[in-house]
Amino acid sequence: MASQQQRRQRAVLVLHGFSWTRPPNVERSLKYVPIAVLSAIIIQTIMVQAPDGSLGINKAFLCSAIVAFIVARISKSLMVTVIAGLLFYWAFITFL
Repeated sequence: MASQQQRRQRAVLVLHGFSWTRPPNVERSLKYVPIAVLSAIIIQTIMVQAPDGSLGINKAFLCSAIVAFIVARISKSLMVTVIAGLLFYWAFITFL
């Protein structure tokens, strides 16, 4: 259970914001967090587990991810990338 003193310290941090400076090596390391989290989410979506415990690949998600990656590299637009990935996924599951 948090004591009254600990609650006050937390409240001060929340109310006044986190304004302390971090060392440069911590700043450099934190830049990799979003890509690491996104990679984990994408890999988890692409990999599927069969009832017997073996791992497989969801081809629709894999192809959509590849198309989205290519579109992202070319367009540099998040909106275009999301739309292209979703359209390709829809086309893949509808026509193939």
